[in-house]
Amino acid sequence: MRKVDGKLTPLGTIAVTFAATALPQHAYIQMFRYPVHIYIPPLLQCYKCLKFNHSAKVCRGSQMCSSCSGQHSYKECDVEKIVCINCQGGHLAISRDCPVKQQKMEEKKNKYLKPNRSYAAVVSIPAMPDPRAFPNLKPVKTIDTDINKVPYNAEQILNNELIINALVKSLVMLGNDKSSAPITNKRIKDILLSNLIP
Repeated sequence: MRKVDGKLTPLGTIAVTFAATALPQHAYIQMFRYPVHIYIPPLLQCYKCLKFNHSAKVCRGSQMCSSCSGQHSYKECDVEKIVCINCQGGHLAISRDCPVKQQKMEEKKNKYLKPNRSYAAVVSIPAMPDPRAFPNLKPVKTIDTDINKVPYNAEQILNNELIINALVKSLVMLGNDKSSAPITNKRIKDILLSNLIP
């Protein structure tokens, strides 16, 4: 979900968890092939103490300034010289240019991408920051024809007369449609499915 004009709207994103020790290169969902990438959550930085890997809600540290490293909020800061609390460099503590932040980001990335990880190491990595952010997916209704035998590759699709005929018929229907209804993914899928079912 994300906020658009103050209202929560769903994203076109899903999280997929594989019950395996190695990720496949692709996943097949409703006849479409999608590349698989490891999800690496963003680096968490506390906006209270400005340290890493925890949030301000659970922080036990003191309030620190992201501009001058003093013990006050950045809103109360009147110091002109910018000093990073993490590396003492001349940038804000929340800057991506901070070498300490870059090192922490690289460590996190390596933790997720490290080859030949042990099972214990994989299990210790949280799947996502908030598991409730992605509700469980409901099973998809399948069509009782041979088109549901996945995975498909391009050659299989091109050699399947049922699919090619349905695609051509769907394109013709869309091209001849005089209504002002917008052409959306859902509409295309509905028309395609109606042409696939004998």
